[in-house]
Amino acid sequence: MAATGTAHGVAPAFPAAARSGYPGEVGRTAAPGTCVVFVDALRYDLAVDLGHRLETTSLAVATDFRIGAFPSLTPTGQPAVAPLDPHALGWTGGPDFCAADSAGRPLKGTVLRQALKTAGIDYLEWSELGDPAGRAWTQMSSIDSLGHSQGRGLVDSLDGQVDTVASRIRALLAHGWKRILVVTDHGFLLPAGNPLKVDLPLALTEGENTRKPRVARLRPGNTHPTYPATPWTWDPSVTFVSPPGVAVFAGGVPYEHGGLSPQECVIPVLTVTLPLSPLELTLAKVTEVKWTNQRCRIDMIPSRDDVSIEVRLRPGDATSSVGGPKAPRDGEVKILVDESDAAPGTTAHVVVLDSTGAVIAQKETIVGGPK
Repeated sequence: MAATGTAHGVAPAFPAAARSGYPGEVGRTAAPGTCVVFVDALRYDLAVDLGHRLETTSLAVATDFRIGAFPSLTPTGQPAVAPLDPHALGWTGGPDFCAADSAGRPLKGTVLRQALKTAGIDYLEWSELGDPAGRAWTQMSSIDSLGHSQGRGLVDSLDGQVDTVASRIRALLAHGWKRILVVTDHGFLLPAGNPLKVDLPLALTEGENTRKPRVARLRPGNTHPTYPATPWTWDPSVTFVSPPGVAVFAGGVPYEHGGLSPQECVIPVLTVTLPLSPLELTLAKVTEVKWTNQRCRIDMIPSRDDVSIEVRLRPGDATSSVGGPKAPRDGEVKILVDESDAAPGTTAHVVVLDSTGAVIAQKETIVGGPK
């Protein structure tokens, strides 16, 4: 589980790319029938291992990745992977490292749970199974907790931790959930030797409350001549600085995160479903069309990479297209319909096209949604 080899080989290029615009991602969607399983500090290599374990029990696993919100800490990263639209909700930067809601409250604990509830997403305790017809969120934080408390001792616990997540996913699918979306907030570093401590003058930073071993928040207008500085994902006017490689600004246990390395910032996204029969693999169904003004989100099953989706005025007429075609990702696609092509209230059809352009599924809709 040592991180030194990859960190020294890849990490120098990663901060260099981040200086020109760190591509931290925020926001997700979850269709009905989806349970989001949040696993704190599920590093990408652990997620790949998790996927392999699930595949051995005949589950279907699609493994993807995204660039996590920066800095790679839970108060910044967890809200970024919630199945919500942060921009529409007015989320922004709050105190210290915390993302905040539109009222300025840090998005953690009960505040984040309330945001999920308001959006119709049930919060499930780790032992609860919930209603598979809806949408839900459940979470586990023991990997991160063990890392901070045990340091390298975490290695001895990782097999059991991954098995715990795998068992949870199997139980949710057996209960009737159609899809499990596994997400995380950040990865971590766990070098074989003690990390190098480097100096960062306290006067350059906002103070001890905004300073961690792997990241620190700079005072406005300050820079550091050698350490990579990156805008905060939740507020680009705020800049954080990260030490190079696996180095730290302060001593502590070897397990750390918060900085700008691939191990901390490249995070996994796993979609787990029950295996489909050969017949189901040849079919397609549009399960939901949801409009926000002139933009629609379309969900389909099964998740296929050999189809495209289009919005048409007449389902069998390719010349009547008013949006798309676009390829779905993980069974979902977003399509913008120009008002000049189809005004709000216009009857339209979402069509799924195979590789030859033939319509294999369709669903009637009202542009802009029913009034």
